[in-house]
Amino acid sequence: MKRFILILLLTPLTIFAIESKSLADHMNGMLKHLIALGNYFDNTAKLYDSSNRATLIKHAKGLKSEFEKAAHDKMLATDSLAPSVEILKEDLTSLISALESKNVNYAKMQFGELRSICLSCHTQLNWETSPQVLDTVSEMSTGAFLSAEDKGDVYSVIRNYAKSSQYYQAALQGSSLQYSQLDEMRILRKILHNFLTGMVDIKAAISFMGTNLGTFKLAKNSMDVASAWVDELEVWNNKFPQFQTTSLSSFLSFYKTRTQAVGDGYDGAREVISYLILGKAGKALVEDNPNYSRAELLFYLGQADEVVDDNILYNLSDHYYKKCIREYPQSPFAKKCLSNYEESVYRGFSGSGGVFIPKEVKEELKSLKALIK
Repeated sequence: MKRFILILLLTPLTIFAIESKSLADHMNGMLKHLIALGNYFDNTAKLYDSSNRATLIKHAKGLKSEFEKAAHDKMLATDSLAPSVEILKEDLTSLISALESKNVNYAKMQFGELRSICLSCHTQLNWETSPQVLDTVSEMSTGAFLSAEDKGDVYSVIRNYAKSSQYYQAALQGSSLQYSQLDEMRILRKILHNFLTGMVDIKAAISFMGTNLGTFKLAKNSMDVASAWVDELEVWNNKFPQFQTTSLSSFLSFYKTRTQAVGDGYDGAREVISYLILGKAGKALVEDNPNYSRAELLFYLGQADEVVDDNILYNLSDHYYKKCIREYPQSPFAKKCLSNYEESVYRGFSGSGGVFIPKEVKEELKSLKALIK
């Protein structure tokens, strides 16, 4: 999932106050097209049936049109959401182009990224889904052509995290499906995302995991990771029994201490911490919390997204780092963001033949360094 950019630093709530009815209508329209596309992309037979291509293109163009009319570039003009707008624009154009050129496999990949971004953004937005969209989702969820995991994805997009997690639970408990360990971990991480980044509710996460973990048909390694999550959740619950009302400063103070304690490994504890920072810091940026440096929060979000980028969300860490550098070049955190971004660039373009960084990327990196100097 990516996020946003444009000049008006208006929060979603401000824009809703200005044009709530028309904006809500367009956002509901987007969700309807998104759900309709999912009915095809999540069903192989329907997706590769050439007679359905015109319908797919119609919904893809409808989604792009509603996206533009909803003025997402303004609504999401916040530090934590801005990268998503730019990426959504690219993905929507690529999706339509791929469908028109009959490149269905690429279209499927683009749709998967697009839906992941929508899921990420909607986690943070203060927006109520309309009754019409809820009806559409309800009708969709009764269809046999969508798997329990697919239904969990849709309910997560509309921020019904409880129902979403129930569908993910059903997927793991289903006796007819044989999941690989990678599949198991993908679904488990979606559940963790729901509770920690979406709901930002540690107690609910502990309760859900404690009650249901034993009923999931997990491989031993998957169970070990999930158990490590629960152990880390207990650490945070003991520190902050009322976590949802914990101040951002108290949270970040312990976050720094705890991050050092668990190290840089991609273990269970590290994942829990990262989902928590995405939820707590992400919402603080959307709400324009004045008590913390925005550059610092962008740095933390970038670090966290590096940990979870292979889970369910499209990687946003580079976008967080670049926004930190461009918007706050005088901040000491801009230097840290530059260091992390440069490392990411070299890591991303390294291979067995050496490091080959495209000219455009080199020029961008050079311009970012110039801002810091």
